[in-house]
Amino acid sequence: MVTVVVVLNTLIALISLYVALQIRKLRRRLAKIADTLTKAERNTHKVLSKSPKTISKGQRSFHKLNERYQRFEPQLKKVQQVLAILGLLQRLSQTRLSDRKSKIRTKMP
Repeated sequence: MVTVVVVLNTLIALISLYVALQIRKLRRRLAKIADTLTKAERNTHKVLSKSPKTISKGQRSFHKLNERYQRFEPQLKKVQQVLAILGLLQRLSQTRLSDRKSKIRTKMP
C-alpha cells in the first residue's frame, strides 16, 4: 500500500513538473510576443506622431496652390479663347486658299 502511494505521489510530482515546465515555456513566448508588440507600438507611434503636422502642412500647401490656380484661371480661359479664335482663323484661311486654288484650276483651259 505504501508503494502505491509513493508511486502515485511520484507520478503526480512528475506531471506537475511537466506542467510547470510547459507554463514556463508559455510565459517566455508570451514575454517575447509582448516585447515585439511593444517595439511595434513604439515604431508606429514614431511614424504616426509626425502625421498630423505633415497632413496639416499638405493641406496648407494645397490651399495655397488652389488659390493660385483660381487667380490664373481667368487668364487661362482668355488664352484658350485666343487659341480657339486663332484655330478658327487658320481653318478659315485654309478653306479660302483651297477655294482660290480650285477656282484657278477651273478657269484654266
